[in-house]
Order: sequence, then C-alpha cells, then structure tokens
Amino acid sequence: MTETNSNSRSISTSSVEPSLHGKNEDFDSRSAEAFAGRMLDVLNGGFLSVMVSIGHQTRLFDVLAALPSSTSHEVAREAGLHERYVREWLG
Repeated sequence: MTETNSNSRSISTSSVEPSLHGKNEDFDSRSAEAFAGRMLDVLNGGFLSVMVSIGHQTRLFDVLAALPSSTSHEVAREAGLHERYVREWLG
C-alpha cells in the first residue's frame, strides 16, 4: 500500500510499525515489570554512589564519625558547610 503525503511524496505503509496504542500480543508485561525493577535498582545504585562520593569529598563521614549524635546544624558547622546542604545530604 502506498500513501501520498502533503509534499506529494510516496510513502510505503507496509514497513510502518504498528501503532503503540494498538494491541501488541508479543508484549510481556512480566518482563517489562522485571526490566523496570532492574532499571530502578541501577538508578538507585548510581544515586547512592554519588551521595557516598559527596560525603567523602566534603569530609562528612569523618565529621559524623568524630561527633556524638548531632543536629544538621552542628554537623555543618564542624564540616564548614552550609546547613541546608548537609540536611539534604542526610535526608
């Protein structure tokens, strides 16, 4: 089958993919759920790696190890950082 678009060019519709809104009998929702779960794990792991790196580079782990139970204000003051960022990192 061939269609003509507004530029008067012929487009073969035999190679056009089926609509995403149509029914796809080959779609496996369990595999898609497993894939989504794995991707979430990857993203969470990446985020955790970044947060550990930030804690290491800003000496937050050293400060936390040296202080008794402390507020974010106390940790920030000891580390020489803004309290808001320490609170965000701790949260």
